[in-house]
Amino acid sequence: MSNWDDTTIDRRVRDLAGLNEGAEMKKYSAQRAIIRPHTEAANPMMEMVWRLERLERQVQRLSELVRNHAEDNDRLVRIVAEDRDVIRRELLRKHEHRVRVRKHLRDVSSSSKADLEH
Repeated sequence: MSNWDDTTIDRRVRDLAGLNEGAEMKKYSAQRAIIRPHTEAANPMMEMVWRLERLERQVQRLSELVRNHAEDNDRLVRIVAEDRDVIRRELLRKHEHRVRVRKHLRDVSSSSKADLEH
């Protein structure tokens, strides 16, 4: 591997994603590493252009990762909210059942006392 291979993002993505088994990593792996053109040391402009393009690729990839992370986070928040709503409705249903049972027992108890008094 040459010193000029653009592997900075590739290494970090693999480390952070733990070799993400999903299609996202396959799509990224399918892209070839972009190799820095052989430029003479006397041509700093070409060097600067290459570095700028490399930085732009890295920013684009990072933006894509951030967007994917935000989408995953939104999905998780939605799932948690749905779970909380289900749990809240179940607790409310149980509470309403207990209230009905207590009211029924109170009604039965008061009617039996009224029957004894007459």
